[in-house]
Amino acid sequence: GMQIVRYSPQERNIPGFCGEDALIRFYKDPLEWKDWTGDDPVVTNISQDMAGRDPFTNWRFWEVATRGLARMPAGPRSERIGGLGVLSMSEMHELLRSARCYLYTGTQPASYTLGLIEAMMTGTPVVSIGPGWMRMLPYSGSLFEGHLIAPLSSDRPDAARAYLVRLLADHVHAREISAVGRATAIELFGILRIASEWREFLG
Repeated sequence: GMQIVRYSPQERNIPGFCGEDALIRFYKDPLEWKDWTGDDPVVTNISQDMAGRDPFTNWRFWEVATRGLARMPAGPRSERIGGLGVLSMSEMHELLRSARCYLYTGTQPASYTLGLIEAMMTGTPVVSIGPGWMRMLPYSGSLFEGHLIAPLSSDRPDAARAYLVRLLADHVHAREISAVGRATAIELFGILRIASEWREFLG
């Protein structure tokens, strides 16, 4: 009688995929994750021990793509790479609202994480790593979905850097990317949609 609920369509690429009874994504509330301003021209990322957990967190991509830029990573042990360390929920909200842009590096082997959803729904302009860096499992690249969700993405750190440089320099462009990302996040992960899908599934 067990039923399987998937959180990403990319899970269908797992070798030996055993099917699904429903596809229901993670959710966030747009009334909580909102009010981006981008007034602080820095690149951010919120991860747990991004450098220490590399290559699962693709810290090397972050390091190359953001080297020399104004950057402010956050999360446990981020202070070891010049970041803010552990943040309270209110501090995390404020960081996402004020940071000009967000470089999403994924966490292998997840298809996507809450960090991507929270940044995009807040309106923080997101540049995502591409699937080519997902190598921890033979199928990690085909499991990843961040580059299909985020407004901007690249497998190349230099290309990701170019996106970040423009976002840092051009607040008008950043607002355009912000609007696209937030609309996508609400469409895919908004609480009203996901609650409706759970109600329908549970009958």
